[in-house]
Amino acid sequence: MRADRRNGGRADKPSREQKIRKAPNSTRRPATRPPVSPSDLFSRLKTLYPNARCALVHRNAYELLCATILSAQCTDAQVNLVTPTLFARYPSAFELARANPAD
Repeated sequence: MRADRRNGGRADKPSREQKIRKAPNSTRRPATRPPVSPSDLFSRLKTLYPNARCALVHRNAYELLCATILSAQCTDAQVNLVTPTLFARYPSAFELARANPAD
């Protein structure tokens, strides 16, 4: 960064690349715990929450996916009120994909 006549003698601002400097790999801290396998994690969760049940009413993966997306916008109870009508009208992903957005 040097002063230049083009900018009134002010020093140039550093570029974005100059501002962002990555730390060398050697400075990264090692993980504090060894990684856990998915099956071990699932077993631990089942032990901690033996009676866990999904609050969203669904019959298949398509319905669960749609209900999960909708639940980000409102409560699970509201989703459970709306989804029976939605799935009656659009029983599969194919029908939902062909839906008119105005509907």
